[in-house]
Amino acid sequence: MTRSITPVLAVVGAGLALAAGPAVATADAPAVGKQKTWTKKTSPVDIPSTGIERGDRLPKDSVLVYRSIDVPEGKKRRVRLVVPKGRKLVTAAQSGSFGAGVVDDDYVGNRSVTIRVAGGRDGAEGRLYAYAR
Repeated sequence: MTRSITPVLAVVGAGLALAAGPAVATADAPAVGKQKTWTKKTSPVDIPSTGIERGDRLPKDSVLVYRSIDVPEGKKRRVRLVVPKGRKLVTAAQSGSFGAGVVDDDYVGNRSVTIRVAGGRDGAEGRLYAYAR
């Protein structure tokens, strides 16, 4: 079942952005996919505090890691993203309709960030991203 999405979160802390996308009915427990590195040359989302918008070319020295999230109605989960050694976090972003908030307020300049996600009343799916240089 696909339905339209209303943005839940615009910006939190040093920048957690939302890009709307379709949501699908979910299972009983939150599902978090394996962390992956974005290999395309253009950004899949607006990346707050950087001036990079969806579709813009990513700088050569940057890296974008992500996890796919599937959060059922009323469920919550903490998700950790870790960037490669030698890189430092700049900001985090999301696509999808789930509520999210950064747990580690001082994550900028570190290698990892923990983000709390919630499914809301309809549940949701999407992705969490961490941008580093």
